[in-house]
Amino acid sequence: TSLEKCRKLHIAVAKNSKIITCAKATFGTVHDSPIFRKLVRKSVRNGFNITDVIADAGYCSKNNYAICKELGIRNVFIDFRSNAGSKRGKSDIWRDQWRIFKEQPDIWHESYRFRVIIEGVFSAIKRKNLNWLRSKNETARCVELLLKVLVYNLTIIGKYS
Repeated sequence: TSLEKCRKLHIAVAKNSKIITCAKATFGTVHDSPIFRKLVRKSVRNGFNITDVIADAGYCSKNNYAICKELGIRNVFIDFRSNAGSKRGKSDIWRDQWRIFKEQPDIWHESYRFRVIIEGVFSAIKRKNLNWLRSKNETARCVELLLKVLVYNLTIIGKYS
């Protein structure tokens, strides 16, 4: 299928500098949620001080909220799926954020709106590079995608030099 041939790019982005702190290229059939913990943990391990996490519903899971709490991240805004509920939560942060999502949508959207930063980074990567991959080999496609991330980061760092 076409999803087996395409690649997905998962990134963690620093809010102020817009530097990509961690990137992972996967097959199009790989689910997003398990990748989240790798991105967040690696960003923290690499020395980035993460205070806020904003992600789309593809990364929504009680485990991902629990990981954020474990790492000391309290401002977690991972969009909820339509079938999400507050029962049987593995984490109090899940229940707290779910209540804000349901009962105080203005507060939720005031923070979640910063997700446009991530979309802007994806847009910049596509503008700076081709919007498709030239490589035919599976490994080379992932490497090409990660090289596009490197090129993006180098242009951002160049702006601050």
